[in-house]
Amino acid sequence: MATAADLKQQLAFVEREIAQRSEDPAALATELRTMRSYAASATDADCVSRATQALNRYGFTVIDDVIPEEDVPALREEAEAAEITIAENQQAVRALMDAAAACGEPPESALKRELPSGVELRPVRRRGLAPKTPNDIIWLPKYAQHLAHLTLIAIAKRLLDDHLRIAQLHLRPIKPGGFGDARHNGRPDTRRWHTDWPHDLSAYGAGNARLNVGCIRQPFPDVPMCLVMIWYLTDVDEDTAGTFVVPGSHRDPRNPRGPGDDISV
Repeated sequence: MATAADLKQQLAFVEREIAQRSEDPAALATELRTMRSYAASATDADCVSRATQALNRYGFTVIDDVIPEEDVPALREEAEAAEITIAENQQAVRALMDAAAACGEPPESALKRELPSGVELRPVRRRGLAPKTPNDIIWLPKYAQHLAHLTLIAIAKRLLDDHLRIAQLHLRPIKPGGFGDARHNGRPDTRRWHTDWPHDLSAYGAGNARLNVGCIRQPFPDVPMCLVMIWYLTDVDEDTAGTFVVPGSHRDPRNPRGPGDDISV
């Protein structure tokens, strides 16, 4: 039999669904802009509760004051230096693979030999696969300390569980015109709305239709499976921020790029 706690949880879910489906989008947008009901400060005692409520209701939250303002310039410098180091390491790895291919060898064979000084790779657990370039985080030790902020960990644990894993982490410099090459902005075949892993069923990457494909089939269950964090190291506003969000869309059963889901990207 269901316990009182179970029934309360089910009732809260139904009430939330009714509220979201009856909300006026324009009124909600005004509320979000004026009241910032989606936001909380990491220094507030109720931050975890407020952020969790916002994530459940809107599908997103903003946590202020995670990084002390005086630390931001040093983190920005670290990120800019890391971007250069990462690019140089990737170029060196590609050069090794190209040299092997020029000799008629499989390109990946170059990555299984002793590496030249300064080239960084990480092992892959699956037997037989070549090593890969390491994640950006190894060049971001100052930022890594903030990534482990106790408030953020508490929010993630409340929504997910105690066994947290970082699935992806990358630097994303935003150029004028948007993420990536500005000359592609506005093309009908460029990426716009999407659902984040593990839901994104429309794979992308290097022309391989199965690369990065999602692992959850439709209809999507109403269960939190991952959190996406965006860390801003420069000031942004409505015209310059790195992403758009659609409040409440985290409970939409559709895939934004699904051929039968009728969503314009």
